[in-house]
Amino acid sequence: MADSITEGTLKAWTKQVGEQVEQDEEVASIETDKVDIPVNSPVAGVIRELLAKEEDTVTVGQDLFKIEEGAAAEG
Repeated sequence: MADSITEGTLKAWTKQVGEQVEQDEEVASIETDKVDIPVNSPVAGVIRELLAKEEDTVTVGQDLFKIEEGAAAEG
């Protein structure tokens, strides 16, 4: 986020626990008073835990999800 932005609202998860994601794939979106910001996965793997709920206020640098790097989704 821009230097002047310190927090935003988690608007939507685009991926859920158990889903596989690729590196740089969008996982969620954050809305601020100035702009909507996509949250992308830093690595490829499987989402194992969501650490915030939709409509929660989140801060810059806050962990939003846990991912098992390199894992493949079941099924």
